[in-house]
Amino acid sequence: MELLLRRPQLEMAKAAVSAAEAALEKAQLDLERTVVLSPFNAMVQSKNVDLGSQVSTGTMLASLVGTDEYWVEVSVPVDELKWIDIPGYNAKSGSPVRVYYESAWGKDMFRTGTVERLMTDLEPQGRMARLLITVKDPLQLQSNPEKRHPLILGSYVRVEINGVEVPGIAKIPRAAIREGKQV
Repeated sequence: MELLLRRPQLEMAKAAVSAAEAALEKAQLDLERTVVLSPFNAMVQSKNVDLGSQVSTGTMLASLVGTDEYWVEVSVPVDELKWIDIPGYNAKSGSPVRVYYESAWGKDMFRTGTVERLMTDLEPQGRMARLLITVKDPLQLQSNPEKRHPLILGSYVRVEINGVEVPGIAKIPRAAIREGKQV
């Protein structure tokens, strides 16, 4: 009687539907896992795979660059460190800094930054101390697109660091100084 009602074929069809639904769920989960998200605000510096490439765990997909802040590495004579506020070295907060990129922005344009830390080693060529300076929103993604002055990775910039204020000192123009130490 069951053969007449085709119950075995019906059960096989139900099993096939269940297997197809499970395969669909797995495919949807696999598809969700193909979305790559950065855990921080970033731009792609270089990509190593193309659309349709097969990758596995540990495959390097791309190189990312954070866009919230850049670090500018600056070389400073060691005997000048006493005049600069450096967090964790001689101060709680770092000295303010102006970063000039004259070739791209012009002479009067600058970005502000802060001395972040003193590196642990000296520069090999000049035996100078190395400081890291942070510049917030280096690509100026938060500002008007017509007025952006992005800081480009790997570029050479000029930096002015505000030093510690020395009490009892007066600024005298060079023209006011006469022979010897007379003003």
